[in-house]
Amino acid sequence: MKYTDQEWNDRVSDLAAWSNHKLSHPSYNMPTKLVSNTSTGVAFTLILDELQEMHDRKSKDYGKGLKDPFANVRASEDFGIPGWVGSLVRANDKFRRLQKVAQGGTLANESVEDSLIDAAVYIVIALALFRESNGDSKK
Repeated sequence: MKYTDQEWNDRVSDLAAWSNHKLSHPSYNMPTKLVSNTSTGVAFTLILDELQEMHDRKSKDYGKGLKDPFANVRASEDFGIPGWVGSLVRANDKFRRLQKVAQGGTLANESVEDSLIDAAVYIVIALALFRESNGDSKK
């Protein structure tokens, strides 16, 4: 999701206010490094929100939706490739696109931001599937 300057500023203000309130509450366990009222910390958190929104939106296109949001990536297992490795292959496709741009080329069908977001989502999916395959749901 792309934001206008005003939408971005509104989200930053809302998140900063939210984080100050939530971080002051002793029962709330949010790492202060992740949510801070510095512009970099807020931008980082907003980007994480954007990754979640992109993943949720795109996972609906693969048929199983919330039942198995990784079904499209996990399909690599049908070819004997672990799902987390399949996700890395997809991330690598995005890295190839980005490499083209970094070397002075242009993209015809996807923006640089979309490629960066997709690559980040694939890496997070790879981590989730790696942990799942090793019986570790959370470190």
